[in-house]
Amino acid sequence: MSEDEVVLDTGAHRAYLMCHKRLWLEAHRPELVAPTDYSARSFAGRDDVVERVRKACSFWRAVVPTVLPFDERKIATAGAMSALDSGKIGAVYDAVFEEDGIRVRVDVLTAVPGGYEMTFIKSSTKYKPKSHLAPIGFVCHFLIEIKGLRIQRVTLAHVNRDYVVGGDAKFVKRVDITNDVIDVAFYVPHEIKGMRGIIGRDDFPNVSVGKQCKSSQFVCPLYDHCWSDIDGMTIYDIPNLRSKRLLGLESHDILMLEDVPLDALTAKQGAFVRWILGEEININVHAIETAMADIQYPIYFLDFETIDHAVPAWDGVKPHQAVPFQYSVHALHEDGRLTHHAYLHRDGTDPRPALSAWLVNYIGGDGTVVAYNIGFERGVLLGLAEHVPEIGYELRSIAARLWDQLLIFQKHYRDHRFGRSNGLKSVLPVVCPHLSYDDLAVKDGLAAQIAFEKMIASDNADEKADIAFALLAYCDLDTLAMVEIHKVLIAL
Repeated sequence: MSEDEVVLDTGAHRAYLMCHKRLWLEAHRPELVAPTDYSARSFAGRDDVVERVRKACSFWRAVVPTVLPFDERKIATAGAMSALDSGKIGAVYDAVFEEDGIRVRVDVLTAVPGGYEMTFIKSSTKYKPKSHLAPIGFVCHFLIEIKGLRIQRVTLAHVNRDYVVGGDAKFVKRVDITNDVIDVAFYVPHEIKGMRGIIGRDDFPNVSVGKQCKSSQFVCPLYDHCWSDIDGMTIYDIPNLRSKRLLGLESHDILMLEDVPLDALTAKQGAFVRWILGEEININVHAIETAMADIQYPIYFLDFETIDHAVPAWDGVKPHQAVPFQYSVHALHEDGRLTHHAYLHRDGTDPRPALSAWLVNYIGGDGTVVAYNIGFERGVLLGLAEHVPEIGYELRSIAARLWDQLLIFQKHYRDHRFGRSNGLKSVLPVVCPHLSYDDLAVKDGLAAQIAFEKMIASDNADEKADIAFALLAYCDLDTLAMVEIHKVLIAL
């Protein structure tokens, strides 16, 4: 495939800026690309925001249907732009343009004196130049320099973090980013030339794996392919490794942890590497006994699953606010009995009132409430107490009795097999190898969010039941895992 056969768009531009190898593989080996759950939900959230902004539009507008084939969308855009220029409509949504092997889409085009204003809609709660500017600059260069449109102003519309359903604040804030876009658009011709050069190669560029492959907010869709031959921990597992030290290791082609010179690290980082390579284990039994002496029966092991919509659906909720739709509670009694209760909201109504009522009915006024990283559970409980004030006292009582199992593994129980994380899913296979998430249909919190949204949107009773079963199994294992870990700790 030559560079003339590949259509360049903002996705290809983003890949070029991130990793030249990714650009080549996406163009020549698309079968290797594995879209991630995070990217799918992120795009869905942005689409929800676009729809909300579109419905709030106070003047006549044309919407180019995104479900049409691209050639039909171009025809629809041409007709809409003609209507915009003649003053028959005030805005065009989802306009698409193509020329010289480049395609772009604009969220909103409006007519202003002397030309047009472009508006790009984002689901974030603030303007993020580092991630927002590059694709917008790509579009702006194309429309001005190749299509000849007179772009007078570029605006970014983002979600207002102060918006609350039922409140007075507007849902969207707008930022004039014209000058910022002009600065980045200057580099686009050089970048387009570079993109075409890479795609025109016979083989992919030799790019090493690196921090561009994965972050807390992103996983490259080619991650599994590029990392398939790497077995063991790498320099990217070293905690708090800042750019200067990281670049120093990368410049010497150092990847695996065992090849890292300790004098290139801080004292704490060096200790971490020695700990992992030395396969060390340190369990302070006395400290664990002291910490667990505060736990009182009955012991409730609690876990929530939450949903965070860019466009909040329920009264009193802010954009991206975590709202619980599910919980699991295992109760360990002093006589050794283990009981369990779970709640899963199964429709699109506000889950908080019913979930809160069931929770306070099951968790009594006595006993310790164990969670793994209690900051999250405490925040959820206090948020529920504010929204359901009639049982606010009981919910705050549960929050006040929280005990953090994570602290044991942060301070007193260290095992090299945990790797760089002491999260539940790192600790469980080591401490309780008989339990595993591997066979579950839902394996993590993001998958739970996606499954919940699919369940409440489904009209198929069998599908809803299957998803509910998968969600309950996942959340139940979270609290059962804490129970089994607790048993291991008290047996030390």
